[in-house]
Amino acid sequence: MGVQRFGKIKLEDMEIIILLIAISLTIALLFLGAFVWNMKSGQYDDTYGPSVRILFDDKKGSAKKDSSEP
Repeated sequence: MGVQRFGKIKLEDMEIIILLIAISLTIALLFLGAFVWNMKSGQYDDTYGPSVRILFDDKKGSAKKDSSEP
């Protein structure tokens, strides 16, 4: 005889759903752990921006200095 599935969820169906949820949560936690580890190690720090920023004049700061002089 065949398996009847009229609105009932079989135990095997729930086991695969639980397994897939567990696998996806494990992968998500691994990616989160890798991201936090990279943030703490300075992987995403901007090392190029400050070295270039000093080459450009600050327009707002130079205007304030000029207006305070007689």
